[in-house]
Amino acid sequence: MSMALIVTGLLIVWDGTAIGTRYFTVLAVPGPIIGFVYGVAILALGIVEGISTRMAMKTATILA
Repeated sequence: MSMALIVTGLLIVWDGTAIGTRYFTVLAVPGPIIGFVYGVAILALGIVEGISTRMAMKTATILA
């Protein structure tokens, strides 16, 4: 699940960056900026979930 969030976040960030840098549309349309922010938020959620899953697996291994 965390890899899906990370990949989705990266795709949204990349799309927002690719669209936003074309012909200075960032200045005219705030859409790419919002997409970039959403992408970074989803990417961060994926990273946090991956770290927490890894920590839970370590704890379960130690306790077993």
